[in-house]
Amino acid sequence: MGLDRVGRRYGPVRRSRQLLSGGRPTIANMPEDSLPMSEVTNQILQRDFQIISDLFEPDPDPGRWPIHPNSSLAKDDSVTKGFDPISSQFEGLIHSAMDNLHGVKSMIVDAGAIHTFAEYAMIRAGIETSATAWWLLAPASRQERCTRSLRIFWKDACDGGTALEGSTAGVQYKERRLTHLKAVAAKAGIEEGAAKRHPSATGVLRELDERHGLAALLVWRASSGMVHGRRWSTFALSDLEHHDSLRSPDMVHVRITGNMDRLAMSYHIGCLVLQEAMRLFHMRREPPTCRV
Repeated sequence: MGLDRVGRRYGPVRRSRQLLSGGRPTIANMPEDSLPMSEVTNQILQRDFQIISDLFEPDPDPGRWPIHPNSSLAKDDSVTKGFDPISSQFEGLIHSAMDNLHGVKSMIVDAGAIHTFAEYAMIRAGIETSATAWWLLAPASRQERCTRSLRIFWKDACDGGTALEGSTAGVQYKERRLTHLKAVAAKAGIEEGAAKRHPSATGVLRELDERHGLAALLVWRASSGMVHGRRWSTFALSDLEHHDSLRSPDMVHVRITGNMDRLAMSYHIGCLVLQEAMRLFHMRREPPTCRV
């Protein structure tokens, strides 16, 4: 049995509907006949969209999340300041996560467009950047938090240097950042080799799952599969309709369309990871009780 071709339902929205009434936010402009979903899924997705909408601001106030001068995060910043302090790294990562997860909401609710693959690119990015932000602040030890900060910093520097490879700017780019890394590592008593060890997305997500049991690594891998058009994830996360092929009696035409329940489940995991990262951030930025 072979595969003839993949059909995708990207067509224009035929009609809109308000799935739930009352004072709660509703999911409007969704193709009613193409991607049905359960009532439970609808309610979870609405809550997740509201969480992201409340967090996301196109032009946020720089002072909306003040860092108390005696907080553990402020003390982390005093060690890593000068180039890329920990709080700045966190906010950059969480900005990316919010932007991507809000993009899914904008695509589905505001634009009324639902795709087979596209939303998973933003879900994958939202999970990965939220998890990295969580991983940065997770250790109880300041030295380990600073080590992780330098690891993220150096990975970013190496990626930038690779992008500029072959140019004088690329060499200078890494040299400036290496000078900063060495200074911060020496100040914090961190071995240079430990500070230059690149973090991996799988390692970060595995640690998150071990701590919170979110299955974030599985969803990230499945979403990555969708981004790259992998068969295993496409068949696992999509609806399949089998039809007789016009090309050959030995082949089957498979129409592949998005499954809203599975998309919502993946999105929900992204929102949970984001919330864990934000919970940790607020704990670290607030005045100390008995925290390090």
